[in-house]
Amino acid sequence: MENATALAIENPPVPTELDELKQVLSQEPIRSEDVCAEIADIFGVRDSEVALLCVRDTLLKFIFPEALKQAGSIPISGSAIAARTALTKKPEVFNNFVKVRHIGIFESIKFKQPEETPSTESHVIQKLMSVPIINEEGTVWGILQVCRKGFDSKLAGPDFSREDLQKMVVVARTLGSSPIANAVVQS
Repeated sequence: MENATALAIENPPVPTELDELKQVLSQEPIRSEDVCAEIADIFGVRDSEVALLCVRDTLLKFIFPEALKQAGSIPISGSAIAARTALTKKPEVFNNFVKVRHIGIFESIKFKQPEETPSTESHVIQKLMSVPIINEEGTVWGILQVCRKGFDSKLAGPDFSREDLQKMVVVARTLGSSPIANAVVQS
């Protein structure tokens, strides 16, 4: 895949920011918006630049952002990046995402979040990290994606680094072994 970096990461270092995420994951009830807000803080992106999807039979369903829950689902057998992440179980980063062939339907959905302004809500995804969330049994139960949006690549912010992708793998592992897996599957 053009402009993609895939990593096979066995034991990446644990980021210090994980303590706050673990605290959010230990609260009852676990709210996906709180978890994703913490993930946004870890990567220095807006809440609307984090997506959490779960596997339901042969589909990927959005759990967060809220506006995409009713927007449809992604077939795991399809060509979407999230579907490929679910099938290959490999993390990937795309720092030139606009040049990657992808389904843009979810980008076209307009939703307003508190941190969004009319000038930022229509930005397209310029950079993307996509990682599988694997439960303790080794099954992919979800996909975590973090992106940077903007009118162009420079305005979207810095490229995601290998270290960012490693950190995201650790975050996904934390989610995979946390109670959120059960909360999402049962919702």
